[in-house]
Amino acid sequence: MQDFHNAVALRQLWGKGGFGKSEIAIEFAHRHFEHFSIIWTFYCDTQEHLDQGYFHLAEQLGIPTQRKTMEQLKSKVHLHLENHSLTTIGDGELLEY
Repeated sequence: MQDFHNAVALRQLWGKGGFGKSEIAIEFAHRHFEHFSIIWTFYCDTQEHLDQGYFHLAEQLGIPTQRKTMEQLKSKVHLHLENHSLTTIGDGELLEY
């Protein structure tokens, strides 16, 4: 894995339900939490849940949400997360450190 302090890395787990993707992501987050400023998980079973996840994350990060389209909001969240953050997509669990 790349040096956490010099790069923003994106890792993706995908596959059929029930194979442990969320558990792997959560275990990784627990083992490496000190390298990240925030760890967040999205519910992705519907587009509405994914959009709600972005909205709530924007609020948590202090990003204004009024009068923004969902695409604008996602763009603002992505820009904010470029600072060595980990985003996991799965069961909707927030890990705070």
